[in-house]
Parts: sequence; structure tokens; C-alpha cells
Amino acid sequence: MSIPGIPIVYYGDEIGMPGANDPDNRRMMRFGGLLPEEEDVKKTTTQLGNLRSSSLALSYGDTRILSAGKDHLVVMRQYFDKAAILVLNRSGDSKKLEIVLPEYVKGSLLKSNFGSQLAINGSKLTVDLNPLSFEIATN
Repeated sequence: MSIPGIPIVYYGDEIGMPGANDPDNRRMMRFGGLLPEEEDVKKTTTQLGNLRSSSLALSYGDTRILSAGKDHLVVMRQYFDKAAILVLNRSGDSKKLEIVLPEYVKGSLLKSNFGSQLAINGSKLTVDLNPLSFEIATN
């Protein structure tokens, strides 16, 4: 939902449905009786879809990698004055990432969409991420 192109969700992905190679590539879709973990994945998928459809930066923006490392990735999408900054933590530990923002991004206007703590100091954005989590900050 945050990379260029049309997002595609294969049925069952929105609840984290398991599947393997054919003939087990997907099981019958379940619409009710979901486990709490499946409800959480569905909620996050819905939030991502809603954010994508309401954000010009995520829908049409240019893509720029701001930082990449073994356990993190920071990508900015920008469309004119609209920006979306995706921050991924693939580590099993909490991370505090400090990101130097391009001058044309108004850092003070960025807001968290998935509950992470954001702090802005001049052109630096600091994001506190839980283990194996992400944030998308938008203006």
C-alpha cells in the first residue's frame, strides 16, 4: 500500500490466511469467526487501504529511499507538497530511528498514522518503533 503501482491484496491476505504450494495455495475464505490475531491484521490492512486512498503522496508520489540498513528501511513518497514517510523496523528489538528530512518537507506537520511516537527537531524526525513494526507519517 506504500509503493508505486496499484495495490493488490490476494484474498485472505487481509487476515493473514495461511497457504502453501498448490494445491494448498489458498483455503476457503472465512468471513467470520476470526481469531484475534486475524482481526488485528484485518484492521491494519483496512487502515493501510484507507490511508492509501486518502493520500496523494502514497497514490501518485515519487519515491525516494531516505535510509536503509540491515534492520530498517525509510522511504519517502512525495507528491507536490504532500509527503508520506514509511519507516520499517524488521528487528526483534525496539528502535529509535533518526531521519534527516529533505528541506522541502515540513517536518512539523507530520503526524503518526499507526500510533508510533514522533518527534521533530529542525530537519530531523525521530520515530520510536516497536519490534517488527512500521509507521507511516504523513502531512
